[in-house]
Amino acid sequence: MLFALQAATEAYLNAPLNTSDLLTSTRLSESNRDLLDLERHHLGLRRTLGGFPSALKAAVFANDITRNRSYLSGVDETRLILAVDHSKAALTAGLFIHENGVLDDHRFVQDPDIGADASPANLPWSGELLLKRRRLLQEITRLPVTDTGFRLPKTLSALVLIGDHANDEEFLRLLEETVGMELVARTRDTAQFDRADPIFTAVKGIAFLAKRKIDEGEQSCLA
Repeated sequence: MLFALQAATEAYLNAPLNTSDLLTSTRLSESNRDLLDLERHHLGLRRTLGGFPSALKAAVFANDITRNRSYLSGVDETRLILAVDHSKAALTAGLFIHENGVLDDHRFVQDPDIGADASPANLPWSGELLLKRRRLLQEITRLPVTDTGFRLPKTLSALVLIGDHANDEEFLRLLEETVGMELVARTRDTAQFDRADPIFTAVKGIAFLAKRKIDEGEQSCLA
């Protein structure tokens, strides 16, 4: 897969590709990270970033959540940001703590058995699936958040949606029930929601992260 992507990119750019950063939909084990690095090394590829960001974290950066504070007047400096990927394969959610420019993972939940493909064509939101999806969202949004070592807001500050089924109306109603109508309404109003995509929203975010590293002059980065 990496070879095919490298070849396609080089053909499109008509130039060699020597740097590649990878996103993952879930957290990788150390052995999986080592395997990806080994395969990348075989292709002559280096990475700009020090690790493998999750698609959820990259989507937060893609939607400018960590930089755009215009809609957060009156909100504490420390914020809780929820990112949810509702895709064919799985339902994935991550809760992040943003303080002083640092975006830290706090909770991460993924269920590969309750994605859109799990829904029967004639009954996409069966009672059993609805219950499982509701439980996952309740688990990830459980407040208050504890064991962080510092004071946190009592409510979520922002919501980011990605995934090829992020605009499913039943899913949005479930989110309204779980996180409140205001956050979902704000997300509906953003331009990113109209282009909700399991790939490109996250890719935009990882491109931003890589460019920021290069602009900072990190020694590990290639020009």
